[in-house]
Amino acid sequence: MKSFFKKLDSGTVRIQEFIAGMGLIAATLIIVFNSVARYFFAASVVWAEEAVRYIIVWSVMMGTSLAIRHNVHVKVDVLHVRLPLKAEKVLLVFTYFLGLFFCLFLIWSGYQHTRQLMHTGQFSTAMLWLQMWYVTIAIPIFGVLGSKDFAQLIVLNLLRKGEIVRTVGVTLPPVPPAPVEEKDEKGGEAK
Repeated sequence: MKSFFKKLDSGTVRIQEFIAGMGLIAATLIIVFNSVARYFFAASVVWAEEAVRYIIVWSVMMGTSLAIRHNVHVKVDVLHVRLPLKAEKVLLVFTYFLGLFFCLFLIWSGYQHTRQLMHTGQFSTAMLWLQMWYVTIAIPIFGVLGSKDFAQLIVLNLLRKGEIVRTVGVTLPPVPPAPVEEKDEKGGEAK
């Protein structure tokens, strides 16, 4: 059973990496194609900008979930590195809980919005074949993936005593505190 969940998890990660990576490549190619068409042929593709916007939404949602998983998301850690291990772990678990609650909110609100768009049948303005719920469903999907990763980080940190787990699947040693410069009696740096 454990190997099933590991395979499912690694498969999910590969799909996220594919969507995030290919989305950025596709967005870049569409922008380049549209720029060349506009500059050299005085004609641009009507749907290009909107398609790029929607592709970027999906890429960012998948990439953000991967960033949570690998602990490479933007954060302010000036307080974390100055705290003792136990206090740092408490603060870290608290921030993971905040992230989990935010992701749960995104599941709920994203589902409500997507369901409303499905019900009304709203289409894209530039790509008349694209129903808008195909774009907005990325929000609750990210919420599910992010919740899973935050929940794993919370459980791993609560189960493992004396160490801090910052990434899913990898245990890192605790970060040593920043070195403190010694001062001489007059407040200057000691030699």
